[in-house]
Amino acid sequence: MTLFKTTLISLILLGSPLAAHATSFDCNLGHSTTEKLICHNPDLSKLDDELGKLYWKARRAVPDKRSFRADSDAKWTWRETHCTDETC
Repeated sequence: MTLFKTTLISLILLGSPLAAHATSFDCNLGHSTTEKLICHNPDLSKLDDELGKLYWKARRAVPDKRSFRADSDAKWTWRETHCTDETC
């Protein structure tokens, strides 16, 4: 790869909203109130990224992955339905 291409790719990535905030999901695809709150708050973005890493670590470690996923999905649905501010 040429130096020009490498520099151009770096500039594009640095200018991207995802480079500024780490999240466990693609902020360009986030549509819910909670996803927008997470994407627009650097502290929440960092916490979400950490939570995402812990989620995958736990998911790999549990023996009953189906139950873990069902429980996680239920909690995610509750959050999407009830959380409308940064405190939640």
